[in-house]
Amino acid sequence: MHTSILKQVPKGEDLTRAVLEQEEYESARQIKAQVQRGLDASNDPNAPRTAHADFMAELKTELMSRIDAR
Repeated sequence: MHTSILKQVPKGEDLTRAVLEQEEYESARQIKAQVQRGLDASNDPNAPRTAHADFMAELKTELMSRIDAR
């Protein structure tokens, strides 16, 4: 079993590339979270986000209008 796992572990340049890709992904995730916190803190109504409750209300309205259109 150990040999099959070891065969999946990248080596050499592939390992370096995998580590760099993971670091880029993690950095992008942290930046996105930081931007979202900033938008939340700004209380800007034009910020590009939708509260869950608002989204669900809009979804319900859209679904009900589609059902009524049938």
